Amino acid sequence: MTLTHDSYTFESAKHKLVEEVEPPQQRIKTLEFFGVNGVGLLTGDAGPSVLRCMITMDGYSTLATLQTAVETIKSKVKEGNKLTGTLTETIGGVDRTFEFCTFIGFREIQAPFYDGSGAYDWVQFGELLWLKRSLNS
Repeated sequence: MTLTHDSYTFESAKHKLVEEVEPPQQRIKTLEFFGVNGVGLLTGDAGPSVLRCMITMDGYSTLATLQTAVETIKSKVKEGNKLTGTLTETIGGVDRTFEFCTFIGFREIQAPFYDGSGAYDWVQFGELLWLKRSLNS
């Protein structure tokens, strides 16, 4: 499985499926007028939603290389480096796309650790977060 946003591949890390954390909220504006009983409602399309993907970054021989990989991911929210286009999840050759997404960050689930089994070296569990700006994707 691979996870790509604007041609950037997220460190080829193992990951779960991208999921919606918060469903889009219906946009409603309440209007009240002086001298009129009741209220008026303006409704619009639902707003943006938040997507997340849990990842496991492993196989780093040193803590420094793992931290560099994490910082590279974190840099993708900064101006000039910001990811704001199509998020693509490829599973078994089949693409699942989410258009109009903005990468909003990487959150560490726990501190990095050294896997003593020798199978994975340095490991970091994390969560990638996006704001999906459109319902039509």
